[in-house]
Amino acid sequence: MNKMIIPIYKYIRLILPLFFLLVSFQLYAQKEKDKPEKKAEDEPQVADNGEAFGQELANENYVFGDAMQAYLLEKMMNQNFAKSLPLFLTCVKIYPNNAAANFKIAEIYVKKDSLDKAMPYAQKAVSIDAKNKFYYILLAEIYQKQNRFTEAIGVYENLISNIPKSDNFYHYIANIYTLQEKYKDAIDIYDKLEKKIGIDDGIISKKQKIYLLLKDANGAIKEGQKLIDTYPDIVEYKESQAEILMSQKRYDEAQKLLLSVIESTPDNSYARLLLSDIYQIQGDAQNQFKELDLAFSNPDLDLEAKLRVLVGYYMVIENENKRKTAIKLAEMTLKNHAESGKAHLYYADFLRIDNRFKEARDAYLKSVKLDGDSYQAWTGLMDMDARLQDYDGLIKHSEEGLELFPNHAAFWYMNGVGKFFKRKYSDAIESLEQAKMLGSENKEILIEVHKYLGEVYNATKEYEKSDNAYEEALSMNPHDLYVLNNYSYYLALRKDKLNRAKELSAKLLQLSPNQPSYMDTHGWVLFVMGDYKNAKILIEKAAQMSNDGTIIEHYGDILYKLGQVEEAIIQWQKAKIAGGTSNMIDKKIADKKLYE
Repeated sequence: MNKMIIPIYKYIRLILPLFFLLVSFQLYAQKEKDKPEKKAEDEPQVADNGEAFGQELANENYVFGDAMQAYLLEKMMNQNFAKSLPLFLTCVKIYPNNAAANFKIAEIYVKKDSLDKAMPYAQKAVSIDAKNKFYYILLAEIYQKQNRFTEAIGVYENLISNIPKSDNFYHYIANIYTLQEKYKDAIDIYDKLEKKIGIDDGIISKKQKIYLLLKDANGAIKEGQKLIDTYPDIVEYKESQAEILMSQKRYDEAQKLLLSVIESTPDNSYARLLLSDIYQIQGDAQNQFKELDLAFSNPDLDLEAKLRVLVGYYMVIENENKRKTAIKLAEMTLKNHAESGKAHLYYADFLRIDNRFKEARDAYLKSVKLDGDSYQAWTGLMDMDARLQDYDGLIKHSEEGLELFPNHAAFWYMNGVGKFFKRKYSDAIESLEQAKMLGSENKEILIEVHKYLGEVYNATKEYEKSDNAYEEALSMNPHDLYVLNNYSYYLALRKDKLNRAKELSAKLLQLSPNQPSYMDTHGWVLFVMGDYKNAKILIEKAAQMSNDGTIIEHYGDILYKLGQVEEAIIQWQKAKIAGGTSNMIDKKIADKKLYE
């Protein structure tokens, strides 16, 4: 036979009233026990009063406890207090001086954004029990939400007056003034608090921020000096003061202060980092690096501080000297933090910008091994594979990355690129189409995806899809030189849509007029269209500027069409030596004839 299981909340409902009743009687019994003995003739009267008091207290506790039980269950289940609110309202109707019930009603109305309904109950709770700080806090919150800041400040002032050890609530008043941009009033409050509790770094820090908002740097610096004078042995206060001085471009004063810190604490790496910033601003590269070297050589300098310095070098990384410094600092960081994926990442980034691609790839590899969740490290690694034309590595690393980032278009895109260059065209198309779907909101990656879809579909001779992909790429970036060049050249090779090819290649040449390969592309389009004279002008110039076998072979083809057969053969022979020609070059030379 199955036993009936009673839910735990029903046990609570059964037990909680009894618990309150028992507590009430225990309190009453204790009160009676502590009373002095009275004359016998008084005893019946006392018994009658005690019984009435105990019963009344038990009833009030029962009603409030029932409401509280419903409230806790609704809160736990994220409900809207539809059951507990009426119970609390009933409680205050019967027992209007129950402060806790008034407070809970106000709290529920605040949660429902019914501030006008919450207000009288919050006020009532405070008036009944002026020693409960939570009642004041709720009332002040209601006033603040109604933008009644003066009343909110009054509530906090009453709290401070009525409840001992509540000086911390001066911060609440100061925050209200700050939100109202009454900065001087906020400072007055902090000054009042400071007189009560003494010099405090938290108060000083807030006053300094306000002074800086007021554009009163001297006020902020005077506050910092108070800390230094009060606690001369705490170097962090001097460092903070130096930072404020630096923010105000008072570098000489900051430098003097930092040098005094270093004199007393030579191993203070943070002070050295700040000093290095000053030397950088002053153009003193030698002393700047000297301080950086000393700071980074200190194993006690934490990793985050070093990384913050390295991040700053991204802003000046195009400067060769700065880049060399950044690489050296990154190497020094790795000596003490070889297990940090971020340290290897920054080192790899600097190496990449320095065109040291193989070393950069090794550093990216270490980074992803230590920090597999670093998207930046994975994309850096794939970029290095592509630059090194290691397409097997690109496929491998993109597939490994996809296990961690299956919904990121960049990994599918790079996977598709790798497979395209390995002539795995159907697999490349699958990956690139997936990248297109996932990257639908990312214009930059979509342009790249459409470029390679154009390439792959051209390779598989699905020309309509190829043209559509290129047109889609151009719709997003009409000035993409890669697309303008390849698309127009493929159309010329196919002898298809030649007017469109001419339009695209002419635009290409307009955007980059002195690029031999682009001259060749436009010239070849003209050649296919039969405009040999203008084609010769362009490709002859391109052949003079480049030793590219394809361009030289094209020049020979044009000469042949213009009847200059011997000159054409000479150019074909040059093209063969240069390499990169069509597979018909030997036959052209041998037969002294153009084969298209």
